[in-house]
Amino acid sequence: MITKDNLRELLVCLGFQQSDTILDEMSMHFANINSTIAVDFTNELIKYPDGVEADRDTTKNFSKNENFVVLECVVGLLAQGYKPEHIVLEPETPGGRENGYYYGDILIRDNHKRPYLLIECKTEDGKEDDEFQKAWRKTLLDGGQLFNYYNTYRQAQYLALYASDFVDGEPRCDYRLITMTDNDDYLESNPHLASYTKVSHDNGTRDDFFRVWCDTYGKDFSTNGAFEVGEVPAFGIKKKKLTFDDLVNVEEDDIHKKYHRFAQILRQYNVASHENAFDKLVNLFLVKVVDESQNKNDLQFLWKGAAYDDYYSFQDRLQKMYHIGMRDYLGEQVTYVDNESIDNAFRLQRNDPDAIKKQIVEYFRELKFYSNSDFGFLDVHNKELFFQNAVILKAMVEMLQNIKLKTDVQNQFLGDLFENFLDQGVKQNEGQYFTPTPITRFMVSSLPLEELIKGSMEIPKAIDYACGAGHFLNEYASQIRDFVVKYKGIEQLSDYYKNIFGIEKEYRLSKVSKVSSIMYGQDGIQIVYGDGLVPHDKIEEGGFKVLVANPPYSVTGFLKTLSKEERYAYILGREMRDKAVESCNYIVSP
Repeated sequence: MITKDNLRELLVCLGFQQSDTILDEMSMHFANINSTIAVDFTNELIKYPDGVEADRDTTKNFSKNENFVVLECVVGLLAQGYKPEHIVLEPETPGGRENGYYYGDILIRDNHKRPYLLIECKTEDGKEDDEFQKAWRKTLLDGGQLFNYYNTYRQAQYLALYASDFVDGEPRCDYRLITMTDNDDYLESNPHLASYTKVSHDNGTRDDFFRVWCDTYGKDFSTNGAFEVGEVPAFGIKKKKLTFDDLVNVEEDDIHKKYHRFAQILRQYNVASHENAFDKLVNLFLVKVVDESQNKNDLQFLWKGAAYDDYYSFQDRLQKMYHIGMRDYLGEQVTYVDNESIDNAFRLQRNDPDAIKKQIVEYFRELKFYSNSDFGFLDVHNKELFFQNAVILKAMVEMLQNIKLKTDVQNQFLGDLFENFLDQGVKQNEGQYFTPTPITRFMVSSLPLEELIKGSMEIPKAIDYACGAGHFLNEYASQIRDFVVKYKGIEQLSDYYKNIFGIEKEYRLSKVSKVSSIMYGQDGIQIVYGDGLVPHDKIEEGGFKVLVANPPYSVTGFLKTLSKEERYAYILGREMRDKAVESCNYIVSP
């Protein structure tokens, strides 16, 4: 907490200097706005710059610790470029006990004297029951002081509950920012949603505004984007970008919490098919990996909040990254038509109406016949169901958006999290049994991996031709890592991973294999979507040093899925007559 005892030290950290002319006074000059703020320790007064208005002067002294929070906040505002005439201290609000008024802490007005930002300042000491935390709980409960003040200054675009502290010799601020402007695109998702504009037009009460914040915008708030000096200029409030460095690693405690949240979402929104839900979750994992790889400084895999986002833009971002992920990681083309392509159809061929029509018809054909519901937790076939599914999709993304999936080294907890989803989300049936991790670890450990790597100048190629969820591939990659680093150098590791191949006939499991390899920090593993019994361009015959697999040995009628040429590639296949093929359950490798 900032007090008289540490105030002088705080001011030094903020950039104040001892006055040359006035005894025991510190001041700070803001060259960007040509203003000076001073603190008189002898008379215990805070001298704000000329131009700063005040409806009363009780925050201009040392009488309360909260006054020092106001001081620190104003210093930051001036540093951001707000001018003194933009700032009003203790703005009057009718309806209070003192002379019939409440008194806020800070009001920011724009160049036309219109309210822009209302700030309520509180002390903070890091405890759960400090003034800041109590005020925020009150705000969440019934709107608190912030909505009382807003009821008078209804043109304000933002409300902020602000606190500052002095910890380990450094100033630290904390705040909650509420946006009071409507998101028209988001409101379109439900015609029954109330809006700030409607409440204002109907001359509603402060409780009506509070209900809009609760019911329409889900008590949405930000903890950044308003007071960061050097990042946010005056009147430039915006939601701060989420970056890769902001993400946190998965820890052991997260495993059960995340799966519990996943199951809770399915129950809450009556999602009956858990297998379909897992398929969509895998798609989201793939999208998040793409996001962490390509958008490190401005992540797009997140719900930005009802005040900043809408369901159309939200899902379009996911679809775009899914298109990239399927192309780059699995070599599959997924239909995706972005807004820019549509704009170009009109812009580049504006003088040729027939060409425009032809291009737009082609886009409609692709979307109508070639696209799938890659994020459909529900069966979506109308606008209402789109928005119902969007709510589920938002919940799933919010469950994952703050954790880090892409790692340079194996994160066991991340792998365990994925395995938990896999075990519960995929129903195993004939020909599809996932080898338990302890068995894959035992089998791979039985291979002479150290000798294979140490004694060979060439990189050994490894394959699992029925890789399923990729357990053998990931275990093999994990076990060779230390040997490669020891004998060949860490810079060679990616080349070894690129020589690990998996083939998987089921489409969704091929995605599971690839996503799991990335989550284990083994991106280079190559997954081929196709039948392991037939040749593939990416898989050269021969040259493999390691084959580790647990293929389906008995699947009813499986030979009927192969052509005669494909069957004849095998010795036993050439000896079998067509009638025998109809009932054959077994095959012998060539």
